[in-house]
Amino acid sequence: MRTIIRAFCGLALGSASAAYADFSWELAGFVGQSERGDRSESDTAVLSAAYYLDDVADGDGPPALAAFLDPTTNLFAAVSEDEATIDFGNGPVPETESSEYTIGGTYVFSRSKWYAGGRYSSGEFDEPQVPLSPPVPVASDSDNTRYALVAGKYLGTTRLELSVERSKLETEQSFTFCPIFPITCFLTSVSSETRLDTERLDVKHVGRIRSATYAVFGGISSGDAHLDTHLTITPLPPGPIAGGLPDLDLYSVDTYAIGAELYPIPSVGVRLGYTRADRSTFTPGPGLPDEDTLGVGVSWFFRRNVGFEVTLTSVDTELLPRGEGATLRVIGRL
Repeated sequence: MRTIIRAFCGLALGSASAAYADFSWELAGFVGQSERGDRSESDTAVLSAAYYLDDVADGDGPPALAAFLDPTTNLFAAVSEDEATIDFGNGPVPETESSEYTIGGTYVFSRSKWYAGGRYSSGEFDEPQVPLSPPVPVASDSDNTRYALVAGKYLGTTRLELSVERSKLETEQSFTFCPIFPITCFLTSVSSETRLDTERLDVKHVGRIRSATYAVFGGISSGDAHLDTHLTITPLPPGPIAGGLPDLDLYSVDTYAIGAELYPIPSVGVRLGYTRADRSTFTPGPGLPDEDTLGVGVSWFFRRNVGFEVTLTSVDTELLPRGEGATLRVIGRL
């Protein structure tokens, strides 16, 4: 986290030396903090870089929309780190750390303005471990991978995009259970894979009202989550008993998003967005809470190739305290 924040500060100070508008590189640093009530908080830091094979022509429109108004083939990469704490009120506050690496790209057909691309992400989790029974503590290893394919078309200043994504969380845990310690013990290993498959349709349109530029956007997505689990129990002395548990359909989530941006002058923009997530379980019992997210942001390019964005969010989830967050993104172009 400290390494990313140092690089973020270097980006904010160093990008101001660039002096021209058209660009082929876009470097960005992102930091954010969110809280839910007084018992949960998280800090996030992201560094990203995008390379455009043809220079993006930054005309007289808003700099924040330059890559949208002049789309071209690009490659991008990002690295992120996240630290989260949850206070359960019954002891030390555990901290979870995670990191993720992302690569991807988009190929734009210059004449037809059709485009296609994809991205791949790989992440790791570092969770606190708590002994269940002496003398062997719980051992846990978690990896998260995500990959997506996107395709779309630019119709003038309107973009339609369809994407499909699969997210997989693979977890392996092992612990020793001793019902009659130390005479009878069992080494238990559990491996699980949680998959979330999502299809999404997005649309964005940019237009002008006199001297001002506006953008409106919306999206709808549908996702299904599934769980596969394998259990191995080894009595001590060894003699493994292994078996697969039934695959489970966990839940589905439908998401709806709308928003708008207004640029009264090209260098300054304001943004308002709303997202609704409706969740339902596939098994009898209490359902998962629905969630509403409202975001308000402002962007300012104090030079044509250097700017920042500030966003404030409020998250309402059924049965949970209200969540609040703030993010800062600094952008530099070369």
